[in-house]
Amino acid sequence: GREKLDEASKYVGLDDVKAREILTQAIAALEEANKKLNSEEITALIAELKAKLNQANKVKEVDDITYYDIRVDDKDANPTELVVVSATSALVVEEGRNKFYSLVLPDNPSLKVVESTQTARPRHLSPTPAGAVFLEPHKAYFEYDSGNGKISQYGSSDDYKTTDVTDAYSYIGNVYAITDAGQIFKNNSVWATVPLAATNGASLAIDGSIYVITSPGELTKYTSGVKDTFSVKELDKPFFSAIQVYTTADLANLYILDKGNLRVVVLDKEGKFKAQYVLKDGSRSWEGATSISVSLDEKVLYLLSGSKIYKIML
Repeated sequence: GREKLDEASKYVGLDDVKAREILTQAIAALEEANKKLNSEEITALIAELKAKLNQANKVKEVDDITYYDIRVDDKDANPTELVVVSATSALVVEEGRNKFYSLVLPDNPSLKVVESTQTARPRHLSPTPAGAVFLEPHKAYFEYDSGNGKISQYGSSDDYKTTDVTDAYSYIGNVYAITDAGQIFKNNSVWATVPLAATNGASLAIDGSIYVITSPGELTKYTSGVKDTFSVKELDKPFFSAIQVYTTADLANLYILDKGNLRVVVLDKEGKFKAQYVLKDGSRSWEGATSISVSLDEKVLYLLSGSKIYKIML
């Protein structure tokens, strides 16, 4: 076990896949031996190997500490999405209710209700230079202006194929929406088709290209309506019940809310695995996770789980 630990240590950071293979095999062998020996020395060595495996797997543990709980201000709140809209604020919304909150960031968070000039039930938030836009089912897109704190109708009043949309995103004045049949619409015209089973669901994000992740965990990239040569590299275990991919043209990385594995995964835009964030001590507080967003300087990630917001330093 000691020899394997020393061998793997030479690969960590240089060839994490090789280090992972050595450590996984050593842990399995020692755990099998310890069923018979019940040795404190072996138990301690297994712990060392697992710590080194976390390093090879780029695991970063996060304290299970709530940054802000929306129910402090609204006991009936059941927020569903959030998005960072400026260096000092995020928009938090609740699908099914005409509820919009502005969350002041970052050091002394506070909440205030956003004034709406329209009755709207928000879904599918996406950031814009002015703030954020969102879809109201069966109607149109609406825009939140972080400058004046108001909401108004955005662009055309067209339906945007909202009856079967699983996610939508605004980019440079255009509205992109993916349906549960796997079609990506650009302003109501089919732009691309994704091989997607109707029950899989999907999330998309745009930086010029479109990134699509399905619930079973397939992440693909489309450029000019054509599937790009893109694959996830060096990830320790596949995505499971992934519910969101997040990026913008100004961010260097992709962020995936991998709900089934209770983690947030960071990839670069070539698909290389960079880091994964999990709660310490096996906490399951992210089981209710619904949304993530990243600060404009890419130093902080915010995660919404139930009514609670977590702040993760990147």
